This record gives sequence, C-alpha cells and structure tokens, in this order.
Amino acid sequence: MLVAVLSVPFYVVGALSPTVRVGAVDMPASAAMFVVPLVAAVVLVWRDAGRAGVVALLAGVVDRPAGRARWYAVAVALPVVVGAGVVLVGAAPVGLATSLVVLPLVFGASVVAAAFEEVGWTGYAADPLRGRFGVVGAGVVLGVFWGVWHLLPLVQAGHGAV
Repeated sequence: MLVAVLSVPFYVVGALSPTVRVGAVDMPASAAMFVVPLVAAVVLVWRDAGRAGVVALLAGVVDRPAGRARWYAVAVALPVVVGAGVVLVGAAPVGLATSLVVLPLVFGASVVAAAFEEVGWTGYAADPLRGRFGVVGAGVVLGVFWGVWHLLPLVQAGHGAV
C-alpha cells in the first residue's frame, strides 16, 4: 500500500511532463519512481526495528550467497554483451542509447535502479508474503503488483499497455 501511495506523485509528474532526457536516453519522468520500493521498505523497517533493522536491510543489497564466481560474472557480463551486440548490428530499439560510450552509464544506472527496487520487493516484501501465501503465491502477488506498478511509466514512455 505504501509503495502505491508514494508512487502517485511520480505518476502525476509523468503525466504533466511525459519524458525527461537523461544523457542520450528519453525516459518517462515517472521512471524515477524506482526509489519508491526502497523508501517504503526503509520507512516500514525503521518503524518496526529502528536503525539496526534498516542497516541489516541495506546490507542485504551486497549480500552475495555462496556460489561459483563464474555465474556472477556471467550474470553481470551477459546484459552488457547483448546490449553491445544489439548496438553493433544496428538493431537498437528507438529510444535506447546507441553509443557504446553510453552503455556503461546505462548499465550502472540500471544496476542502481534494480538494487533500489529489489530492496523493497525482495529484501522486504518477499518474506512476509511467502509466509502468508507460500512461494508461488508470493511470486504471483509480487509479480502482478510489480507489473501493474510499471504499467503507467511504460505507457507514458510510448509503449502499449500489452
């Protein structure tokens, strides 16, 4: 509920000023709402567990489960390789950065935005939802909410609702 309420100003700004130019990329103003899941999680954890709870929540952003390092390297490199390949063959969709110089910036911004969102979705909301609805139910609830939450920014960016 808090994520939905905190998102309203971003939706309104996005409706009033549909796009904002960030470097070589035009994006909907409402796309800046990537901060909302983090803010909501921090507010709710602060309320329940204070500063120590917030520190533990934020520490989870860089918590790397044990695993083979090569798979982490693949996870980091694959989007960069695919993005560079799309640019090199000239098949970049309209509205995406087409300069190889810009790709590291886009990648960095994407990682930051993903981390902000994942603190709220996975770091905070997933465990209580799993306890209440089970693994599949939690995935469905989060997935549906996440999809609906992103719908308006996507429409504001000129994409169809489907």
